[in-house]
Amino acid sequence: MRNFLVLAITGLLLTCCSGNYPKEGIVYKKEFRKAKKGTKIEKRTKTQVRRNYSVVTEYNVTRRVAYPNRWVLYVISDENDTLEFFAKKEVFDTVPIGALLPLDTLRGTFVEPHSATSSH
Repeated sequence: MRNFLVLAITGLLLTCCSGNYPKEGIVYKKEFRKAKKGTKIEKRTKTQVRRNYSVVTEYNVTRRVAYPNRWVLYVISDENDTLEFFAKKEVFDTVPIGALLPLDTLRGTFVEPHSATSSH
């Protein structure tokens, strides 16, 4: 019984937290973005709990960001949402505009690829 509950809760969490990205879409535009470097400011919060109160401090963190070469496919999903899909170069070269493209992790990602390091 306990194993069944663990499996049921795990399945529920995986279903709920998997994201609501579309599974396929029609490519309406293609774009190549060159590699670049820059800085990005992120807001952070720190909470310190005291005996009778808590202190919330907000501060900014400057990060150096490096973007590699990116191949972007602009896609219209079934719900008429327009999305940027960062595809692998091989997928970008083979998919024509107007094609129906399955959007999965083997072909690319919805998150822009970058690497970031903290700088203080």
